[in-house]
Amino acid sequence: MGTMKVKGIIKSCEDCFIAQLVNSSCSRMTEDDKRLLWNHSELVKINAGNSIDGHIAGVPAVISVCSGSVGVRHGLSDGRQAISTLFSPGDIIDLRDLPAEAHSKVVALTDAFLCIHDSAAFETLIRRNQALSDIHYRNTLNQLRRSEARCLDLARKTPLERAATFLMDRYGQVSDDGNRPATLHMFEKRADIADYLGLQPETLSRALTRLQFEGFIKLVGRQIIVVEDPAGLAKIAQGGRPRLGHGPRQDRNALA
Repeated sequence: MGTMKVKGIIKSCEDCFIAQLVNSSCSRMTEDDKRLLWNHSELVKINAGNSIDGHIAGVPAVISVCSGSVGVRHGLSDGRQAISTLFSPGDIIDLRDLPAEAHSKVVALTDAFLCIHDSAAFETLIRRNQALSDIHYRNTLNQLRRSEARCLDLARKTPLERAATFLMDRYGQVSDDGNRPATLHMFEKRADIADYLGLQPETLSRALTRLQFEGFIKLVGRQIIVVEDPAGLAKIAQGGRPRLGHGPRQDRNALA
């Protein structure tokens, strides 16, 4: 339950939002490419909290995120699990090298539309379209770099630094100006973000409160965060120390 086929809502690749994104793989496809992929894809809606297996009908999946926020959740045989990667609209989740015995699922952190591609058809497109191959390669490298950075986050960064890193990643998706404030819409639950960062939800909440106290961000409810000092936040993300006592409020007890 929580997943349904909805291909009738979008009539073709041209109607899909991600085809308009400049850096998406779909934006580099020819008309013939789009027809081939459309005829070998299935569009589904997956409700928040639900998941699909990393293997579809026994074959590792290739999935385009059309809307919403999703993550890949890996687990151990004893039931322990964690979100290892987050994906946004325009991203492609390429699980073709996923081992058959892997306990992995694609989980919707919000309601999401996913386009599930036939792996063989996707491979055909990658081989015949150099522009598509290049952007998919770059996107894969970017995902690899994010994974490498996350290893450092989990191994060495403090909760404050992990929270700052996550916010700067989101900031980079909405602004290319490292000095201008920007508003972030956090559609995921705090618990899911904390899971991704390897933190308890209450630890993440304390870190966000600390960043607000120091004047880096402003919390507007639970789903909107205004980055007010992106340069300072970037410094914290890279290991810089917070400006204790120099924020808009001087009540140090607020950090307890």
